[in-house]
Amino acid sequence: MKNLTVHTKPTFRKPEQRALVIYLILITLAAVILYPRCDALFEDGWVSGNGFSGGAVSGRQSVYPGLVSDEQESQVTDVYPLKNGYELRISLSPDSMRVFTLKRGDKERVIETDPYYGDEREKFCIRYSGIDFDDYFVLDRWESQYSVYLYLYEKSSGKNLFTDKQYLESGCDASANFLLYLDTDNQTNPEGNLTLLNLQNLTTVEIDVRRFIPREVLPNYYWEDFRVNKAGDKSVRITYDGEKQQSIDFPVLSGPARKH
Repeated sequence: MKNLTVHTKPTFRKPEQRALVIYLILITLAAVILYPRCDALFEDGWVSGNGFSGGAVSGRQSVYPGLVSDEQESQVTDVYPLKNGYELRISLSPDSMRVFTLKRGDKERVIETDPYYGDEREKFCIRYSGIDFDDYFVLDRWESQYSVYLYLYEKSSGKNLFTDKQYLESGCDASANFLLYLDTDNQTNPEGNLTLLNLQNLTTVEIDVRRFIPREVLPNYYWEDFRVNKAGDKSVRITYDGEKQQSIDFPVLSGPARKH
């Protein structure tokens, strides 16, 4: 019987064997050290499979589609130019709040904040959809395919004029400063009529919708089938594009345009 030699410790006669063992040890140590940090990155919301996963926001990368990373403020910001030298900045704060800031020159003010969810609930959040008048602009909140709630802001003060109740978007002529909307309050608007707002002087005209829809029960989402256009210096044309299209001109109170 041949004598057997038992090695209690591994021996590595070749240099490449020793190098391989050292490499494996270093890899193991690195994994042990870095693993908690990787967990922290996921928990903070810096990394996910397809981008931002919630939590804190780092300025290292753009984590919200369409937005530009701001390294200095560690925020993600989208900038929209508005009329008369204003701009709207939409930022994502480190505590996952969407911040709406109105800026003109070296002056700026926060006008609105709204939670950022990072999932399907985002479609119900406040957004800017491009409705911009001379002295006012609109933020809106999508409720359904046919229901969009309006928030009307005065540029000079940043004040939201639509805080007392809910108003649904119907139509607008931004170039002529006219906004058409539905007051959803049954106490103040039991007939479901529309309101035409002249944003040059803040006068309103009630639009009797049954002049366009001669029925007792109005069709669902009827306000979505209206549009407004300036027809002359003292009139506005309201058009109904429902089952029977019809246009009617309404007089509007004229007045001096607001000074900027």
